[in-house]
Amino acid sequence: MAAKGYPKWLLDSKEGINSTKEWNAFLHELHDAIQQQLTESHVQYFSDLSEAEKELFIQRATKAIDGGTAYSSLYKKVSLILDQNMNEDVSRALLEDAPFGTKSDLIVERAEEGSLSLLKKWPDMKAKLYHCLNQPLTVQIRQLAWKLYLSNTKGNIN
Repeated sequence: MAAKGYPKWLLDSKEGINSTKEWNAFLHELHDAIQQQLTESHVQYFSDLSEAEKELFIQRATKAIDGGTAYSSLYKKVSLILDQNMNEDVSRALLEDAPFGTKSDLIVERAEEGSLSLLKKWPDMKAKLYHCLNQPLTVQIRQLAWKLYLSNTKGNIN
């Protein structure tokens, strides 16, 4: 684990993504979509909105640009950068640490480590675990998922 409880490969990925033209294009498109919503809602400044309204505007804007060129390009770039950084980390571990597991085992372990660190930071993202359905979840992820869902006093799963 690296700084703030995140694996180094994940921090390197974030840094790499933030410096891409795809990220900047996505942000520009997202900004334009939010500006359009502000205009339609007759709101002058984004900062005038409450936190809940800001989140709603961002969700709507993201949904509006989902599947567009900027979104698709960013998605591909994120996949590429994550893949490269994780593979570099796993390859380094195979050379330096002489682990007992296979490369596949190490990749699963690194993905689990990254997922856990992100879920601990943003527990509301637990609904994204649905992407893992029909996949065997490791004990650590299952324990955290149960903890997050059982802490929900409203009883809904989102």
